[in-house]
Amino acid sequence: MGATPLQLADALSKPQCILNVNSFTLNGLSPLHVAAIRDDALACRLRINAGAHVDGSHPASGQTTSLHKACERENYLAAHALVSLGASTTLKDDTGFCAMSHIASSLGPEDTRLPQLVFDYGGDIHSVTDAGVRGQVKWTPLLGD
Repeated sequence: MGATPLQLADALSKPQCILNVNSFTLNGLSPLHVAAIRDDALACRLRINAGAHVDGSHPASGQTTSLHKACERENYLAAHALVSLGASTTLKDDTGFCAMSHIASSLGPEDTRLPQLVFDYGGDIHSVTDAGVRGQVKWTPLLGD
């Protein structure tokens, strides 16, 4: 039996491929992590609007969030999209690093927009890593390596 025109129109109006925006790769990366790594602010916004958890993390990635990934790569556009949509600047990964720590541990920001952005959204420049990280020395973003 064939489909009626109404059934066909209804079937064509529904998405043919559904992406689970909260799925993770074997490396612990979600579609939102990938958008942050690529510095794709529009993709970040689309994924969050589609239901992606803005602070989602996975043990396989060391509990890094999408904001951590954007900050460690100095991806300002993605970081701006993430914090403006509610990403936490104070969550820590398995090594005790928060967003500001990831900025400070990179080779050093070439401009001050990213640290200023994270600071403006509540980032703590005095955040101390958990004990046992970096050779048993507690470390803040101000101290660096």
